[in-house]
Amino acid sequence: MRDTPIRKVVLGLLAYLDTTGYFSISDEEMRVALNVDATTYLDAKTLLQQLDPPGVGANSLQECLLLQAQRSHRSMAKFHRYSARNIDLIYSQNPEATQIAGFKQWKNDFNRSVNKGEKGIRIAAPIIKKLTPEDQKRLDTTEEKAIVGYRYIPVFDISQTSGEPVLSAKDFVKENLADHKNVTNLYNELKNYLNNNTDIKVSEKRLSELGGAKGYFQPSTNEIVIGSDEPDNALKMETLYHEYAHSQLHGLKSAFKDRPRAYQETQAEAVAYVAMQNIGVDTSNYSLGYVATWAKDTAVIHEALSEIQKVSNKVVDLSNELTEKLGLQQEKANKITEKIEDIAKEKSAYIHDYSYWFMWGGR
Repeated sequence: MRDTPIRKVVLGLLAYLDTTGYFSISDEEMRVALNVDATTYLDAKTLLQQLDPPGVGANSLQECLLLQAQRSHRSMAKFHRYSARNIDLIYSQNPEATQIAGFKQWKNDFNRSVNKGEKGIRIAAPIIKKLTPEDQKRLDTTEEKAIVGYRYIPVFDISQTSGEPVLSAKDFVKENLADHKNVTNLYNELKNYLNNNTDIKVSEKRLSELGGAKGYFQPSTNEIVIGSDEPDNALKMETLYHEYAHSQLHGLKSAFKDRPRAYQETQAEAVAYVAMQNIGVDTSNYSLGYVATWAKDTAVIHEALSEIQKVSNKVVDLSNELTEKLGLQQEKANKITEKIEDIAKEKSAYIHDYSYWFMWGGR
């Protein structure tokens, strides 16, 4: 960090951390003691809280949990296909990484090349061995292959590569993010998909009928109900993700159906947060505050992460599939519109030519 005024404030804040990494006095007391304005103080505190370990610089356990959840869930949203261990490895080596692939994958799947001189990010990859009959008997398994260890391999972030653009679900949704047009399209597409292709039924009721909730999942009927008149379409989308997560994690046949409510709510909102991050909509102001409300101790967040990741993977993959479909539909609609415009132009030109001919005595 360069020697700047804000750096001096950060260094000053370090003096107020206790042995557990919490601030020992209130924000206002520290601001006055450091003799800085509120904006500079908040900027310095935010910068400090970006340092390791996650949760450092909190004023309370609840804020510490919030910071840890924010770090974990944002990383998970970026790298939903990777294990929690590899997410930590990626983040520790490049906190700004957003899209990861191997050297050959960048070239073969994305038509991009790793820039000369780039240093790889090391992650753990399984070593898979074909099992002999003796191995199968010893391991008491009928599987033909098994993981016998791990090795570290290099991968690269998209910022370390050059080539053709890589489009994602975010590109589709952000196109009309100002009015949430595409968020609404995705909401309807996901609702229709669940109704037509799964045993889950999604319906809507007015918010006044939901007792103050934005939506709910009913395990006994396997039904999701969403507030129909929710004015914020992004929040409506987020609620559908949240309740769908409940259906996957806490349905009658789920192994986690008997988890405490705090645990269940933390899991469902974390999945919703990851899914919304994937389509380019940041709901951290709502989601992370919601998580902190329910998560009263560190075990709630940390024990839930692996279960959260499994459902997050499923939701993200489904969303990507549906947004791709919507993108193709939009492309088709654009081509139809262009064709209509071309026909209109030709007709206009024909009318213009005919009028000109008629004016000068033609028949």
